[in-house]
Order: sequence, then C-alpha cells, then structure tokens
Amino acid sequence: MRSFILGLATVVVMLGPTVQTALGASSEEDRAHQIAENLKQSGKLKDYRVGVKYEDGVAWLMGRVTSQQQKRIAESLVRRSTGVKQVISKLEVEQSSDFQEQVISKLEVEQSSDFQEQVISKLEVEQSSDFQEQVI
Repeated sequence: MRSFILGLATVVVMLGPTVQTALGASSEEDRAHQIAENLKQSGKLKDYRVGVKYEDGVAWLMGRVTSQQQKRIAESLVRRSTGVKQVISKLEVEQSSDFQEQVISKLEVEQSSDFQEQVISKLEVEQSSDFQEQVI
C-alpha cells in the first residue's frame, strides 16, 4: 500500500508542471481575448485588424490600423490592461480606403483647377495676341 501511495505521489509531482502549464496557457489565452475585447469595447479604433498574443505579462500586437494615432491608442489601451507589463507592437499603419478616396478626390480637384488656370492663361495670351494683331 505504501508503494502505491508513493508511486501515486511521484506521478502527481511529475505531472504537476504539465497540468500547471496547461492551465497557464488557458489563462494566457483568456487574457489575450480580454485584451482584444478591451480594444473593441473602447470604441476608439475604427477599421482595424489587430491580433493579440499574451504570455508572462507581455502582450504582442500584430495587424493593421489606419493611422499613427490609432496605433498609439491601441498600444496605450493594451498597456493599461490588467497583467500587462510590456507591449511589443508589430502594428502596421495602413490608410483606409475612405482616406485614399479623399486624397484622390482632392488631387482631381487640384489637377482640374491647374488645368483651368492653364486654359485661362492660354486664352489670355491668345486674346492679347489677337488684340495686338488687330492694333498693328
């Protein structure tokens, strides 16, 4: 009976770290999900795609945001999350399609106004040369 209890105790001691590691991994995954949920619930980020990994107090952020400001906000929110001691950010800034459309629209307006100025300038030159010819 003693040998059975001693054998059982040995097995428990040997499996202890394995069970603890499995439980730790689950709680770290839960922490990562909670951090991701905090980002979502903040309402401060728009058109973003951010993945979160958490291990031993370190949160890794991977993905994209639409501005440097959103990147700073995301990093700040994560830093303030429970259990986070360090943030490693691999976030990339990618302009949203709305922003790209605004830039293209502005360029088209600027190009058309340049074009208009060129046309007006050319008309003025042509009008003055016609006038000069008429005077001569």
